[in-house]
Amino acid sequence: MEWSFEDFEDIDTVAKPAARDRELVPEGEHRFTIRRASSNESKFEVVLAAGDDSWGWVFCSFPTDRGWGQKLIVSLAKALGYAAAPWKSAAPEDIVGRTVHARVYHRVGNTGRTFVNVGEFLLDPEQILKQAGPAHTKARTADQKFKAEHRGEVAAADDIPF
Repeated sequence: MEWSFEDFEDIDTVAKPAARDRELVPEGEHRFTIRRASSNESKFEVVLAAGDDSWGWVFCSFPTDRGWGQKLIVSLAKALGYAAAPWKSAAPEDIVGRTVHARVYHRVGNTGRTFVNVGEFLLDPEQILKQAGPAHTKARTADQKFKAEHRGEVAAADDIPF
């Protein structure tokens, strides 16, 4: 079969798959992945994606000169485990790909469009468990470890203190 340039004239009009309409993230607490982050002197922006592909992304823009914006930026830093100094020295791109819990709510704009807003960022329950560490943190004495080894309770290469 021979092809001519006329066959490619309408290449831009080829039907593209329709963009799938995504539902708004329901109100409540959800786990998100940070897809984008940026900042300048007047605002800090993050784009959040919920785990379910049927939900749309949440676009957040927090003004750095307003109290409510600063409150949300601080809650994001705390939820990600940052202290004040490391947060100030970190680049916005450093948080891309991290997961965070957030409480979201809906608000209807003047045009009737519904927006999904972040009310606060929350500590991730899994991160809290990781930070808590093992339940037994008291180290055994050498005598206690020796006795336990000879009773057959632990292997000789036991490095876990309890």
